[in-house]
Formats: sequence, C-alpha cells, structure tokens
Amino acid sequence: MIKTSSFILKQYLTCPIHILQLLNGRVEEDEVPEEYSSLEGANLKDKLTIINARLNQRNSAYDVLKSELNKYKEECVNLQGVKAGLNSRMSQQEQTIMQMKTQLLKLDFIQQNSDTELTELHKHLQERDREISALRSELIRRDRTVEKQRAELEDALKRIDEMRYAQVKIIINTEKIFSGTKLFPRLD
Repeated sequence: MIKTSSFILKQYLTCPIHILQLLNGRVEEDEVPEEYSSLEGANLKDKLTIINARLNQRNSAYDVLKSELNKYKEECVNLQGVKAGLNSRMSQQEQTIMQMKTQLLKLDFIQQNSDTELTELHKHLQERDREISALRSELIRRDRTVEKQRAELEDALKRIDEMRYAQVKIIINTEKIFSGTKLFPRLD
C-alpha cells in the first residue's frame, strides 16, 4: 500500500501544473504533454473530463496519503512521548542504581573495616588465651610448689613434734634418773 501510495503521490506531484493548465483552458493542443495527448476522446472537452477524473482519482489518493501521513505523524508523536517517558524512567533508574552502587561501596567498606577489626580482635583474643594459658601453667606450677612446700612443712612439723616428744621423753627420763640422786634437787 505504501509503495502504491508513494507512486501515486510522485505522479501527482510531477503533473499538477499541466493538469491545472488544461483545466483552466490555457494550454493549446500542441502544448499538451505526450502522456495526455494520447487520451481517448476526440476533442479537448473529453480530454479535460478524463484529466479531471484522473485528477479526482489522484486527489482521493492524495487524501488517503495525507490521512496516512497524519496517522504516522500522530504515531510518531505518541512514540516520542513514550520514548521521553522511558528516557525519564531510565534516568531515574540509573540514579537509583548509582545510589545503590554508592550504598554497596559504603557497605563493602564497612564490611572490610569490620573484617579487619574482627581479625584484630581474634589476634588479641589469641594473645589473651596464650597469656591465660601461661598464667594457668604458672598457677599450676606454683600450686605444686606450695603443695610440695606444705608437704615439706608438715614433714618438718612432724619431725619437730617427734623431736619435742623425744626431748620431753628425754627430760622426763633424765628427771627420773636424777630425781633419785641428790645432785639435782627437784624444783617443785
């Protein structure tokens, strides 16, 4: 349909001057273009009628083409409106994407800082665990030393008690021995 319409429009645009001249009666017989000279009809009036019919036909084709052109223009305007709306929406979405990327970068930075702090805390915790382990070992060693010293002290106290007991026994035995003698009078 478009090819046919464009062909008709081309024909219409190339011939209107001759047709208008024929309709106004300004063209002499010998000035009529070749494509119109072979028209059926013997006289100029018949030829004008045929040309007028063709003109009407071309006018109706022109009207069809003009309505199609208006339709396409309207469609172009609608499409431009849709395009503008889509461009606006795309611009908003790009802004939203940029904001999201910015937030993502901030979150990544925060995550990296958190990871670094967590790693440092783990190191610090491991150091504290080593210190606690060393302190526990030292405490166990000291407890053993205290227990050993306590056992030694108890042994020493036992020996002292045994020595006192033995000393008391010696004193008692010595008193018994010397109480029978007058050299050492009893002090009562």
